[in-house]
Amino acid sequence: MAVKSSSKFHFQFWVIFFFVSLVLVSVLLSFHQVVIAKILGVLIVLSISILVRVWLKKVSRVKQRPDSIHIGINEQFWLKEHSEFYRSASVSDRKTIETRVGLFLTKISTEEEGKPVPSKELCLSVALSAVEFYFSKPFWDLGLFSSISIETLGGNSDYEIEVPTIKLSPIFIASNEITPIWEQIERISLSHWQEGKLSNDIYAEDFFGNN
Repeated sequence: MAVKSSSKFHFQFWVIFFFVSLVLVSVLLSFHQVVIAKILGVLIVLSISILVRVWLKKVSRVKQRPDSIHIGINEQFWLKEHSEFYRSASVSDRKTIETRVGLFLTKISTEEEGKPVPSKELCLSVALSAVEFYFSKPFWDLGLFSSISIETLGGNSDYEIEVPTIKLSPIFIASNEITPIWEQIERISLSHWQEGKLSNDIYAEDFFGNN
């Protein structure tokens, strides 16, 4: 899943800005505008202090973000064989899809009833469904949800939602029509963001902060 980078520091802009500001201080002093030069100097120092704090915070957030799961040749082959969405995509869009699938699998763990480890095909299938639903959106995130459980649900239910787990029935997955779950998750996650429940979620901050 494509996540907006939090590590854009815009160093080049600020280096030019401070260089010009320091030159301006020298010019002001040469014209004996000492008071204005001092004020500008203080503003420069304050700006640097604030920027350093902002940059340190961004560095901390970037370090918290786990490395994305890599989508290799085998996974690419599976996506091409099982997804018209992926197969018909351009080369650049395929790269985006692979990145988003990898990020989804990084943040969202998957469990399959009766199996110690879920099948790779099942994980890719669920991740791809989410990526396809959110593909036209510039930023997205599942918020407080961190796991998906594939299990037999009571009452002929297709899915159940209770933070932090999304429960999906195997039949629902097999139908390839699980768009409703992502629509509902999107509404719930947006509501959580608006209520201030996701302030510590680095993925959600990227997503909801730009919607």
